Amino acid sequence: MIDFEKFRNWHFVATIRYRTPNEGGRKTPCELGYNPDLKFPFTDRMFMARQIWEGIDKVFPGDTVNAKILTASPNLLKNRLSIGLNFTLNEGPVIVADGIITKLGEI
Repeated sequence: MIDFEKFRNWHFVATIRYRTPNEGGRKTPCELGYNPDLKFPFTDRMFMARQIWEGIDKVFPGDTVNAKILTASPNLLKNRLSIGLNFTLNEGPVIVADGIITKLGEI
């Protein structure tokens, strides 16, 4: 398991709730290394991201977790993120989770 506190390379921390199958979410759990796309309300663009969950290696549909997020395109997000900003995690066109930024890192 990755130590959440020692994962230093991150762009923001978020609380994320994974949707259940009845809500259109995944039917199976997400494993450590799961990399869905991020979608912010200020753009139609999707952003590739890596998430590290606090204290766990697997997330089940319906779970709410804290995660550190590292984006693949931080230059496109510079000065656009803020605490309280909502976003979704997507697998293609399917929204699998909803998140809210709780802490900003460095971009």
